[in-house]
Amino acid sequence: LFVWEGVTPYLTPAAVTATLGAIAARAAPESRVALTYGTPELAGFGRALHPLVRPAFAVLGEPLRGLMRPYDAARTVGDAGFSVEGDTSSTEWAEGANVPPPRFAIAERLLEARVLGRRA
Repeated sequence: LFVWEGVTPYLTPAAVTATLGAIAARAAPESRVALTYGTPELAGFGRALHPLVRPAFAVLGEPLRGLMRPYDAARTVGDAGFSVEGDTSSTEWAEGANVPPPRFAIAERLLEARVLGRRA
């Protein structure tokens, strides 16, 4: 299992693709990758603040470069040799745990995939 958490929003799309390719090339049979990624919606606390999010991260020295929509994330991992097995949000995690969803949530998702051509 490769856990890649909290990194992809700060990488260029080319760096995300290269990293996934490196993982797939080195992965043992039955390997999985669990990665988080940020979406262009950025946050679940209202559109009025969206224009401030990217500049705030840039001021912190962490510009957001690798935000993806779910279909783009699925295509990216698929092109790197993985099969998507799940892609969920923090709201969905809360629902699954039967707890209230987060009031202020960053628009981050968890994508789970396995190496194509390998048996689970």
